[in-house]
This record gives sequence, C-alpha cells and structure tokens, in this order.
Amino acid sequence: MASPAFCAQLIAFFCSLAVPSHAMEGDKVEMWTEMVTVIEEEEDTRTTTTAAATTVLTQAQQTNGHGQSSDEVDPRSTTEGTMEVPVSKLVTTIDEEPTTAAPASVFTQAQQTNGQSSSGDEVSTRSTTEEMTEVLLSESVTTLDPTTAAPASDIRVTSLAPTSSIEYKFDQNNTVPFSVTIENTGLIAIPEAEFGDNYRFTFILSGSKNLTETGNTVTEVTHGNPANASFVGGLYSGANLTFGEFELTLHVPAAGCVNYSYICVQVSKGSGANYSESDDSNNHACLKFGPFDAGFAGVYRCADIDTVGLEVTYLESSMLNFEVDNIVTYAVTVRNSGPFAIPATNFGNNFNLSFMISNTSDPSSQNTAAVSYMAETSRALQLDAAVPSGTLVVIRDVDVIVSIPNTTCEHYQYMCVGVEKAANASYTDGNPDNNAICILFGDITQGYAGNLPCTGCSLETSVTLPLIMAMIGCFY
Repeated sequence: MASPAFCAQLIAFFCSLAVPSHAMEGDKVEMWTEMVTVIEEEEDTRTTTTAAATTVLTQAQQTNGHGQSSDEVDPRSTTEGTMEVPVSKLVTTIDEEPTTAAPASVFTQAQQTNGQSSSGDEVSTRSTTEEMTEVLLSESVTTLDPTTAAPASDIRVTSLAPTSSIEYKFDQNNTVPFSVTIENTGLIAIPEAEFGDNYRFTFILSGSKNLTETGNTVTEVTHGNPANASFVGGLYSGANLTFGEFELTLHVPAAGCVNYSYICVQVSKGSGANYSESDDSNNHACLKFGPFDAGFAGVYRCADIDTVGLEVTYLESSMLNFEVDNIVTYAVTVRNSGPFAIPATNFGNNFNLSFMISNTSDPSSQNTAAVSYMAETSRALQLDAAVPSGTLVVIRDVDVIVSIPNTTCEHYQYMCVGVEKAANASYTDGNPDNNAICILFGDITQGYAGNLPCTGCSLETSVTLPLIMAMIGCFY
C-alpha cells in the first residue's frame, strides 16, 4: 500500500494539470526532478511522516477548501476540497529539507491559478505531459534553413614562396622554383581522383593581388610540375598539402615591367576532381616582388622615371639673346612612378639629363625640329639619390649653355628636358614614354623658360637699318 507521502505527491501532480501552460513553462523540468527526489526520500521517512499526513488530511476534510467550518461544506466532494487547498501543507510537512521546498511553491501557484493565466485570460487545457513533450522536442531538434548551402570542401592557398634567392633580369628568361601549400578548410574531405587530377595550378604575373581588378594586367607564366608530385590525392577536412618545386620561367620586357608587381598562383579543380568547392575567392595567393630574405618573390628592380617638373632658377637677363652663350640654371623634378625603388648609388649617378629647344611639346614626335644642349652637372644635387616608389626628387643646380639660332628662332616655342637612367644605375626604367617635359618660352616669373627675341625681330632689323642709312646720306 502506498504511503501518505506518495499519495500527497500524486495529488499535487494531478492538481498541476489545471495549471496554465505559460505558468508552468519555466518549472516543468524542475518539478519532475524534485518529485522523484521527494518520492525516493519518502521511503526513508515513511514512519515519521504518516501521522503528520493523517492529521493534515483530517483537517482538510473538516473544511470546504477555503478555511470554512464543516457545516458550510462545498457541494463538491471532500476529495476535491482536499486537492484544491491543503496540498501545499502536505508537501511542506513531508519535505523538511529546504532544498525540496520549490515543488511546494510550484504546486501552490498551480492551484491558485485554477486554470487561468495571471491576467485572467483562458488558457489551453492540454495536459502538462503534452506541453512538456513539446518543450523537450523544441529544445532538442534543430531546424535546418532550406537556404543554407550543403557542406562542401574548400581549397585555400596558404603559402606561395620561392625556394631560393633570385634577382630577375628583364628581356630574358628567368627560371625560379616556387612551392605551394593548400589546405582543405571545408567540412567535407576531398576524395582521391579516380582519373585525371584533383588540382590544377596556374601561375600568373599581375599588377595587383586582386586578379580581377579593373585595369589590372595579368600574364600567365609557363611552369614545370614538381618531380614525382601527385595531383590525384585526397585531402581531409583541416589537412594541408605542400607541392614543391614548380619551375617557373619568367620573361619580362623591360619596357613593360611596371605593369607587374606580383607573382600569383591560382588553384582550381582538375579534370578528375569529384568534389564541390564552397568558396572560390580564396583559391589564389599572390607574393610581391622584393628581397628573398625578407619573404618576397625576389628582387625585381623595375622603376619608372616620370619627369614632372622643369623650372628656371637662374637667367642673367629676362631675354635669351641670339647666337651667344646664355647660361641658364634649372631645377628638374622626377617622380618614381614604378612599383619599386630606385636605389641610391655608391658611385656615379642615377640619372642623365639632356636639354633641347623644340617646336612641339612632344620631343619624341617625328615632326619635331629641335636643337640639343649638353647639361653641365658638376654642381648638380640629387643625381645619385634614392627614389622610393611613388616619391619625388628635385635635381637642382643644373647648368645649361643655351644658344638661340638667329635664322630659325621663330620655329622654337619650348624648352624641354629629358631624364634617362644612367649607365651604371642599378634599376630598370619600365616606361620610357614619360621621361621628358617641356615648358613654353616666356616670362620666367610666370613659370616659363625665358623670353625669346624672335617676335618682330627680323622685321625691326630690316626696316631700321635702311632708315638709318638713308638719314645719314641726307647730310652728305
């Protein structure tokens, strides 16, 4: 026969069936756990709690469930009255330990709500068992988003590096070994290829590490595969694989070296690949040219002499005279517009300068009529200076002896300067089309090259001289 304590627990449980679902939501699991604990402890305390339980039940029968006397008994059965009010007393009497008081509070709150929410709204009359089942299922089942892509493999290039030091020479073949490491960062392993290869490697010269950037110049590089390398193998999720050494052959024209700053590798699925790729954006890696010891792709001395300024800093008079040596001092501004630095020289100069007067602002034009002059650079400053990529250098105190021809003076409108790489300089000028700049003749205070006496000069001479001779003849 079940003890009173066990019966009390069952009474409390059935009373809880009338509790609204939201009122019991946070305490359902706790209620079940503590009921089991109470029932287990009940077996040990059966003899001490029977009398107390009997007393409380007797008191409950003498009331109608609301503290009234026995002559005002509710028409409902005594059992119903007992279930409505004194359950908390039963549980409190049985559970003498403080840690077991929580179920009593839960049961009491359940009885007080009497099937309604705290706001008085009607609630569902489903059983507590059904509600608890729904909660447990909702917490244990994960709903998959139908828009989420299925797990796949993902090849990522984690390393690209030369295996030996090199300095690239332009206009000739350069052979250099590179190693490549890839990793499968996807969730699914890459299976071994049944036929053909799993991986295809493409090496590229690029002006940008973003291969698809607008205006970027890319050129594929021929290469030989590593000896004894296998491209059919699988790759577990999180595993990596290194291939070395690929033999790259680079042939870069000097005049176009400014178009390239990086060596890149692109890894794609081979002809026998049987896997899905989740992210194509990380399948390539680029390494910038530079010193091997610093972790770059090798020395690539490609600069760009870009002559951007010419200024007269000294002229004895504002006028350049005919057929005489006019000593003019200039300042020439040069920008390195190439991808790599012009290094300083330990001996000699980095730049050679030449000057000319021209009938056009483009001295390289086939229709140019020009007279050239040698520059005297014994006083010049910064001819041997280092010029990092993107920076300027001003070559000052460049002296030039300018002689203006009398007979063809009117043909010339510009003073021009051209800057070229000196013979012993250790860089390559990758773009010779921007080495010269010209400025118009005119007032040097306005930024021009000085005034020429050509305008009206011949007419003035031819009229004045006969007039003077005629006047002299009048007196004889």
